[in-house]
Amino acid sequence: MRKKLSRVLAFILIMSLLTLSVGCSKEDNQPTENPSADSNGENNTDNSSGTNQSGTGNSVTGQDASNQGSNSQGSASTDASDAKPDLIQSYEIPLSTSLEEYSKAYDQLKTYHVNVPADYKPFFDYAEKLRDIGVEYKSVGANIAGEYCIHFAGSCVTSVRNCIDEILKKRGINVEEGIYTDWKDIVSINYTCPVPYYMQSLYNVYAGNMDAGKEFYELAKLNEQSFPDGIQKLEGIVNLSDDELKTLRQELVNFENYLYDIYPAIPTGWETTGYEFMPEFFLLAYEVCFQMEDYENALVYADEAVRCNPLDTQMYKVAALTASMLNDDESMWYYISNGLMIDNAEGDLITLAVVFWVTVEDYDMAEKYLAMAHMGTLSPENEQTVKNAEAKMKEAGR
Repeated sequence: MRKKLSRVLAFILIMSLLTLSVGCSKEDNQPTENPSADSNGENNTDNSSGTNQSGTGNSVTGQDASNQGSNSQGSASTDASDAKPDLIQSYEIPLSTSLEEYSKAYDQLKTYHVNVPADYKPFFDYAEKLRDIGVEYKSVGANIAGEYCIHFAGSCVTSVRNCIDEILKKRGINVEEGIYTDWKDIVSINYTCPVPYYMQSLYNVYAGNMDAGKEFYELAKLNEQSFPDGIQKLEGIVNLSDDELKTLRQELVNFENYLYDIYPAIPTGWETTGYEFMPEFFLLAYEVCFQMEDYENALVYADEAVRCNPLDTQMYKVAALTASMLNDDESMWYYISNGLMIDNAEGDLITLAVVFWVTVEDYDMAEKYLAMAHMGTLSPENEQTVKNAEAKMKEAGR
């Protein structure tokens, strides 16, 4: 039977992982739907990282799989033998579409380069490189990192298309409805991408709204280090003829449709202030919700922190531990497995994986991650946690 982590212990664990400095606000403070495991998630820990397993820094301090409280609210059944088959089956999700398949599909759209002016090709090449990286992540099941790359590219492409739409409308020309037409929605496709603000600035300057143009440019500059290659050349689109804009727009529409077919984008509805690209922005809101024992919204904010910096394994640990507070096994494993895709020798995540599989009583999987744990050097805290897990397995006859 799934047992809940001790709230006090989990709070100490999670707080030890956080370094917070920036505030966050949400437009609607009603509980938001709790994130769940992606249908393309995958338990694949063979991804090489070149790093040694280490327990340094933050660790799963003294987390005892055999003493995690007995609260099982929300459980559909108190019989572990009844729940286990369906529960475990939900973790065995097949590998996502391969890179080769996506490459074949993308060949049909390669001709967009023909109609892209030479000055703009560096920007499009940048987006295409991100697309390739995102598909590679997806092909091995690292869906959070894959989605990040695809949505960054999508935010770039959609921003330019929407700017063109507004320029054409300003000229009195009707255009087809785009897939996203609200700038706030486009910003939320990937908060770390400054291009939506940059393109809003460009359009407002074109329309003669200099104050608004300056405001949006300052927002773009907050994350200037993430400016795509060739972005400054995009200023030239305001000088293109109507027909040139329409031709370029069609290439952008083809590209964005392809990107969102890989990972559909669902605007989040967060208030957009320009600071959402910082994980700390969401972590502070997460901490407030966690302290109030509003674990559902805490997990929503933790999930956004992960998506702002999907290469930082600390974010995955915070989200996984928060999911455990909700007895959300599927989401907990989703964050652990995605984190291990980024660093399959990360000591804290491996320890969490051991605890997870012991908790759901899949001892074959627990033994797999125990072997991984013993291959590296664990921190004293994680070493004790692993020993506790081994003791639990021994009690179960393993």
